[in-house]
Amino acid sequence: MHWQPHNWCRWLKISHMDSLPVALVDLHNASFVIFYSASVGTILQGDVKSAYLQADLGGKATWLRLPKSLRHKLPEHARNMSDPVVRLLKALYGHPDAGGYWEEDCNRKICSLGWKQLNDEGWRSCFWHAECKAFMVVYVDDFKMAGRAANLKHMWSRLKRHIALEDPEDVNDNVYLGCSQQ
Repeated sequence: MHWQPHNWCRWLKISHMDSLPVALVDLHNASFVIFYSASVGTILQGDVKSAYLQADLGGKATWLRLPKSLRHKLPEHARNMSDPVVRLLKALYGHPDAGGYWEEDCNRKICSLGWKQLNDEGWRSCFWHAECKAFMVVYVDDFKMAGRAANLKHMWSRLKRHIALEDPEDVNDNVYLGCSQQ
C-alpha cells in the first residue's frame, strides 16, 4: 500500500483543548504529526529565531519613523537628524503583510530541501519528505517533525542551514498551539 499522510486524518480526534488560539485545522495537523510519530518512533519540535526578520518585505515600500530611543543605532552622521525615516526591508512583526512574506520565504526554503508541501490536499503548512518518510507541520515559528530518529537529526541540520532554528527538543511536556503534550 502506498502511504499518503492525508489518508490517516479521518481517524484523528482532538479530545481536549483549553483554548482555541489558532484555527482547528492547525491543531488537527499538529495532532497528526504526533500520531504519525507513534508509527515511526521519533518526534521533535523546534522554534525559529526571530522568524519574520528572516524574510524580506516585498510589495510597496514601507517607511518608518525612528523613535528617539533608537536613534543611537543610526550611523554617527545621521544621529542628529530631527525626524529620521528609514525603509523597512524585513518582514517586521506587526506589519500587515509580514506573516505572509515569512510564510512564503519559509515554505520556499523548506521545499528547496526536498519537502513537498501538502496544500493541494488541504493540509496548510504541512510537508512530506518522501525519501526520508518524514512529516512536518509548521505553525508560524514552531516546527514539529516526525520520522525515524536516524533521519531527523540530518533533516534538522539541513533546515538549520537555511532557516535560523533553535536546536530541536523532545515534545514531552512542551506546549504547542496552546496544548500540552505528553
